[in-house]
Amino acid sequence: MLKLQTLIEVDQFLQFAKAIANGPEEPVALLQDYWLSTHNVFPSMILNEAVLLYRKLFLKLLVDRLQNLNKPNLVRQLKNTELTLVSNFMNLAAEDFNYEMTRKYLTQFKSINSPEKLTMIEGSLYWMRGKLHKNDSVEIEQDLRAAIAKFKEVTFLHKIEDKDVITSFMRIIDINLNMAAIGRDTSDFEFTCESLKDKILSDGRSDLGSSEMAIKSKALLKLAYIFHDQSGNELNFVMCVLRAMKFGSKEGRQLFPCILLQDCLESDLTEMFITETDNMPTWMFLGWIPQLLENYRNSCQRCVEERMQLIDELDLLLLSDPLVDKFLKGDIYKPLKNFGKDFEKINVHNTIEQNKTTLCNLLQRSNPIKQYKYVQLKDYCPWLANFSAGRNSLELEIPGQYTGEKMPLIQHHIKVAGFGEKVIVMNSLRKPIKITMVGINGKEYPFLIKFGEDIRLDQRIQQLFILMNTIFVSDNTNHQLLTYQVVPLTSRIGLIQWVQNTTSLHDFIVRSLANKEMLEQITGAMKNALGNLMDYNAYREKPKVELIPLYRSWANMIPQDVLRKSVWSMSLTTEDFIALKNNFIKSYAVICACHWILGIGDRHLDNIKVCTKTGKLLGIDFGHAFGTATQRLPIPELVPIRLTPHLEGLMEPLKAKGLFRAVMIDCLRLLNINRNQLLATMNVFIQDPSVDWLEHAKYTAAALCPSQSSDIVPSAIWNIQQKIDQAKRKLQGASSMRITAEDLKSSIHYSRPNFQDFVEFVEGDENNLRFSLRHPHPCAIHPTPAMFHRAAALTCNNPFCSMSFH
Repeated sequence: MLKLQTLIEVDQFLQFAKAIANGPEEPVALLQDYWLSTHNVFPSMILNEAVLLYRKLFLKLLVDRLQNLNKPNLVRQLKNTELTLVSNFMNLAAEDFNYEMTRKYLTQFKSINSPEKLTMIEGSLYWMRGKLHKNDSVEIEQDLRAAIAKFKEVTFLHKIEDKDVITSFMRIIDINLNMAAIGRDTSDFEFTCESLKDKILSDGRSDLGSSEMAIKSKALLKLAYIFHDQSGNELNFVMCVLRAMKFGSKEGRQLFPCILLQDCLESDLTEMFITETDNMPTWMFLGWIPQLLENYRNSCQRCVEERMQLIDELDLLLLSDPLVDKFLKGDIYKPLKNFGKDFEKINVHNTIEQNKTTLCNLLQRSNPIKQYKYVQLKDYCPWLANFSAGRNSLELEIPGQYTGEKMPLIQHHIKVAGFGEKVIVMNSLRKPIKITMVGINGKEYPFLIKFGEDIRLDQRIQQLFILMNTIFVSDNTNHQLLTYQVVPLTSRIGLIQWVQNTTSLHDFIVRSLANKEMLEQITGAMKNALGNLMDYNAYREKPKVELIPLYRSWANMIPQDVLRKSVWSMSLTTEDFIALKNNFIKSYAVICACHWILGIGDRHLDNIKVCTKTGKLLGIDFGHAFGTATQRLPIPELVPIRLTPHLEGLMEPLKAKGLFRAVMIDCLRLLNINRNQLLATMNVFIQDPSVDWLEHAKYTAAALCPSQSSDIVPSAIWNIQQKIDQAKRKLQGASSMRITAEDLKSSIHYSRPNFQDFVEFVEGDENNLRFSLRHPHPCAIHPTPAMFHRAAALTCNNPFCSMSFH
């Protein structure tokens, strides 16, 4: 990269040098404009310094030549350009917290009388030096206060640009937060926040450049996070978020649903909210339509009635042809017609036995219907099967094209040309159906239609994954979670994008087994030895010294290199194998890190997909999130991540301590740095009234613990603040054992006699490594050895912890 950039710099300089012969004024102006307007930031400060040194050399050659031509004004301009280039480089080094590089060039500037250029850099230098001190809090405080003094000096300079003043205020705020962390006085913190807010809001210009808008939106977001944590500052919080959105901030759009949680939005903040959003592009709110609708549902009754009337009028315009109704339902519905009258026979006037007999008859009559294999779309909906965009004069768009990430260009959206003739009925419990939409571009877009369950939670989880991907991209890392579109239509039905070229991890493993029925045989052997696998007593009755060897023997029946063989079967060359293996390990590490933060469970072999082209993994079906797999499942999940011998077999020779651990550390580090944004969005989803956690908790608790009070159980099972606090502690490296123990104490298992057994499984005994590492270092922001040991030990030694993964 350095050689290529060197060639580009030399070539451009030679072109400018030749042009000077025809008159130096215009070439010099073009050169200055190019060097000062292009921001080539390379991944290494060494590369950035090399470019700077080349440009300084070229400037020296140009100055010598212009002095011979007696052009003092141009010489002065070029010297100012050199000053600006070096100043910009020092700012870059300061932002990168490269203390030595910044100090090196600042020393060269001491002889230049340009306080506007140096004051900010000197402040940054003091700030960096304060962070470099290890234990001496006195020296830390001295350097931080010196930095604050320098940045305050910048805010009073008359020749300084607004963006530098705003940057100085932001750094004063950051330093004050550092001071508060070491227990020092921060009396001017609130004054600085108000000064920064006034500085930004007092500028009414509408012709701001992109760099000015970026710096102002960044400052507004910094203030928004501060005001969000302070009671009584709701007005300032809402104002800062909305103004940041106006400046085009993507992070500001992510914070918008936090506004909807403000209690005073319908009273004190109404006028300000309407004023600020009046001229805001409506596409910015597309990503939060579910939250807006839920908030709107709880608004005044008159507003709801007016909008419902409008919806009814729009509904009349959609498919208004009465002939259409005859073709909406296909042959599959004909056997169901006679069931309607029989259901009417079930009522409160009958005895329980009469109703029970009627239901049993209905179930027996429905069994033959379940055996029907309808594979034609016309059997379900003739209207869709015969749909043609040209013949019907109706434009239907492929779902999932309104993301809220950018302004939708409807003219470029892909419309539905028709539907595939075939459908596929899945073998899972509710028999979801895979259909195929054919776009006008000739491509096929498969979707899974799920009914009988609420997929809005899956939609919220996907939104959080997209936010996490945004965080990873902002740091120029290659970490990425594979995502897909989820389109809930009602609380009981919706569409899920079908990701092409994927297979379940179960099928991926089976393809390399000599005996294709081995997994089912192992499950059968476990049932024969233990009975009901979902009954904890089956495990409790066997002594530990018998159970662990028994389970290990079952696990060893599957070759530990089974995943390695499956990856090898996709590879044409050794290079392909290494690339696919790395993709598998990296993507699994990202999944483990992100799922651990969000408390996602129920990760069995069918809930993880493998891309057969890239080797990357994709998580699906997020019915258990925020720790509910530990709290609500009949047998609680006690592992933070899945780390079986077969997964570690693919990670050899370093196993989990190599690439897997490095990627997990980096992911958790980035998520911790951006935790304010992540936690704010999580808070919105956890409190989302459309995903009714409380009612689900009450239903589950009543079913599994009928003796407990239905009013007490939900508050114990689902505590919103506890979930947010747990996520924050996870990001800061909290013990996974403590988090799991907390979930167990607020679970349906707390009052059961085997509760203490679960806790012992989580913590281990005194001779166990994870027991000695149960209290991680308070500064750790990465997966501890205890997490890996616990994940591997529990998954390898306890069938009820890992049976869903093998």
